[in-house]
Amino acid sequence: MRKILIIATIFLMVAGAYAQECPADKVCVSREVALKAIADADKVTALEAEGKAKDQAISDLKDLLNKSKVEFAAVSGENTALRQNDVSNRAIITVLLQSTKKQCKPFSICVF
Repeated sequence: MRKILIIATIFLMVAGAYAQECPADKVCVSREVALKAIADADKVTALEAEGKAKDQAISDLKDLLNKSKVEFAAVSGENTALRQNDVSNRAIITVLLQSTKKQCKPFSICVF
């Protein structure tokens, strides 16, 4: 029993010599944990930059869509006006054609 107690005491003294003291206002982590935290921070930064780029692209597309809608409305209005003018022009032509009849004089050839 005494040998076990001596071995345990020596083991605790050796382990205590290798243990690092961590200050109260600091957090002590292993190298692997620190490297993983740095890699995760880089990923978060890259994802934030990608999110901002996507938001900007969506905003630009919305602006282009709104401009296209306005341009389409203007062109559609012009098309409607031109079609209305076509209807009006055809009505005028029809009235003019009906009001001008060929007059057949005695020595002229009338073709209907």
